Amino acid sequence: MGGDDAGATVARWMGIRRAAVIELAVLFAAALCADRFLFQSDRFWNVSPHPFGMIVLLVSAQYGTAEGLLAAALATASLLAFNLPEPVLGADRYAVALDLARRPMWWFITAVVLGELTRRRARREDRLRSDLAGARRREEEARGACGEFRSSLDLLQRRMAGQPATVLNLCSAATRLERLDPDQALEGAMEVVAAVMRPRKFSLFLRKGNALDLVHQEGWEAGDRWSRSLPAASPLAVAMLERARPVCAAISGDEAVLGGEGVLACPLRDPATGHTLGMLKVEDLDFEGLHEIPSRTFELLSAWISTVYSQSRLHQSLLARLAEDPAAAAQASDLGVGSPRG
Repeated sequence: MGGDDAGATVARWMGIRRAAVIELAVLFAAALCADRFLFQSDRFWNVSPHPFGMIVLLVSAQYGTAEGLLAAALATASLLAFNLPEPVLGADRYAVALDLARRPMWWFITAVVLGELTRRRARREDRLRSDLAGARRREEEARGACGEFRSSLDLLQRRMAGQPATVLNLCSAATRLERLDPDQALEGAMEVVAAVMRPRKFSLFLRKGNALDLVHQEGWEAGDRWSRSLPAASPLAVAMLERARPVCAAISGDEAVLGGEGVLACPLRDPATGHTLGMLKVEDLDFEGLHEIPSRTFELLSAWISTVYSQSRLHQSLLARLAEDPAAAAQASDLGVGSPRG
């Protein structure tokens, strides 16, 4: 007779374990057969302790109250069914009835007391099993948190180790960004974005009529399917050219605007006129780069790049006008229009 496995689904019949019913049937059948063929065929009437009572003890200790009561009922039926002693003349009927009920009464009392003790032990085991499962779950959560902390620590250490090189790269890129040639300014802009944001893949688009055309990209591979030109009707181009607002995949609704073209995008706007010059876009970036502070940093970078690029374009325009009409260019310079930086 084996106990129930922890956490297993126990088959029941009318609230009683099916295994207990089968075991009771086997045990009583074996006892009755032994009485019939090996003993006196009197249902062990004069045997003490009675074998039926041993079955009640065994089942009550193994399964609990309900199964123990069933065992006591079967033991009573097996003992008294068609096995009542011959009545004695002059005997006290109440004394006879009490004598017949003595054994079944003790069997039922044993089934209740021992069965309740078994149920109490089972409830305690269930509680301990639940506590153990909770402790294991907390251990797994603590192990996961420890792993995340270790990963964050490793990332922080790598970033700290790369800070000197980052500062040098940023200074070099900023120097190129301040050049007065628009193409060199855009190349410097890409280096600044790489040094500050550290994206794996990013690009820069310029406005060509009512569309946005790719002029610079970093990290793109042959299998990448990002658009090299965004027509004016595309949601991302509308957000950049008409609404002039940054979009981020972490913001509800912006993922549909991006349409799989990246995770961050910000318009490049002329600070003097508010006209959209182009777009700075990030296609692949670590998840922590989509938080509020990195996103705000990306917007500030875009504003800085917009200002420098506008100044470089204005400077180039003044040089062209100077070559054609020196007097008009000098007058524009005296009015403070587009005095070149650095």
